[in-house]
Amino acid sequence: MRSEVRRLFAPVPSVVLLAWPRGMSEPTYNKKTTRAVGWEDWVLLDCKTIPSPAKPSDQIEICDFLTRGDTLLLGKQARGSGALSHLYNQARVAVEVLYDSAAARAKFAQCVRTASDCPLSVSLG
Repeated sequence: MRSEVRRLFAPVPSVVLLAWPRGMSEPTYNKKTTRAVGWEDWVLLDCKTIPSPAKPSDQIEICDFLTRGDTLLLGKQARGSGALSHLYNQARVAVEVLYDSAAARAKFAQCVRTASDCPLSVSLG
């Protein structure tokens, strides 16, 4: 099973995040990380939400960061499976919503434009 799982992951990650010091809050870590990689390269979207297409009164956080290459990144400091399960489900829902809903893609693109200090090419259409 280990060899099968190992094949699913590249030997070198495509994105390298800063080490997350124990006890640092998620908003503080996300701001520190964005500053370290450069505001012009990543858009910080932590706590930025869009309405759920299924139930507009519910809000969905698509990602914590959007990179210049349109990579959606979610981060969570996890000491157990609960936080990782939440992260997995958040990613799954975000991808499904963006894939299935043109309205959600448009709302997310507007969210990115609003949060961005510089113009990015967001190719979510």
